[in-house]
Amino acid sequence: MLYVKQILAKDPKQQSVDKLLELLGHTDRRIRQQAQFALVARGEIKAMRNLAMNRKAELLPRLHSLWGLGQLKHSDPDLLAMLCVDDNDEMRAQVARWAGELSFDPENRIPSMLRD
Repeated sequence: MLYVKQILAKDPKQQSVDKLLELLGHTDRRIRQQAQFALVARGEIKAMRNLAMNRKAELLPRLHSLWGLGQLKHSDPDLLAMLCVDDNDEMRAQVARWAGELSFDPENRIPSMLRD
C-alpha cells in the first residue's frame, strides 16, 4: 500500500510519457486512471493510439488508452477499422462503446459487430 501512495503522491506532470503509459498497466485502478488523465491532459493522442493498437500489449493499458482517446473526443477511422477486428472481445466491445459515444462510424462497422 505504501508503494501505491508513493506513486499517487507523485506529480504526473513530472513523469515521462513512457512512464505514464507503463502505469496504465498497474494493478491499482487509481494509478491507471491517474496516468490516463495525465496523458489526456497532455493531449498524447499518438502515444495512446499506438498503445491501443498494439495487440502484443496487455489489455488494461490498451483499454485505458482507448478511453483516453474517447475523453479527447478523438475519432480515427483507421483505429476504428483495426480495433473492430481485434482478437480480444473486450477490446471490440469497448471500441463499439467508444465509437457510439462519439457518434463515429463512417463505414458502418459497428452494426456487424453487434452479432459478435
